[in-house]
Amino acid sequence: MKDSANALGDTRAQIRVGLMYLKGEGVMSPNATTAFRWIEKAALNYNVEAMFILGQMYRSGCGCEKDTASAFRFLESAARKGHRGAQVLLGNMYLKGEGVRTNRAMADRWYSVADGKTPLSDML
Repeated sequence: MKDSANALGDTRAQIRVGLMYLKGEGVMSPNATTAFRWIEKAALNYNVEAMFILGQMYRSGCGCEKDTASAFRFLESAARKGHRGAQVLLGNMYLKGEGVRTNRAMADRWYSVADGKTPLSDML
């Protein structure tokens, strides 16, 4: 799978390989740094799920140094592409001032988008 993920640039395969390394499934042992690199490949190729996962990894420092600004950037990209989990986390980051200045109004707007009460187009 690693060969096809690399050679074909298959972002879904890159995510699968990354998650295998993260969980230690089908590999010698878990390796968060290697997982991060695989998921980053997919995220940089505009895979929305990978952007969401990478944002969480940056936010927690899993496989990389904790970087709330990068976490915010990747989660915002995923949220703007309609990823509901990213929309909720983005709201949390606005609420807590993680990687961005605290902004209760923006937090509420992202929560409303995630709940389906506000159209995503209002955020673009």
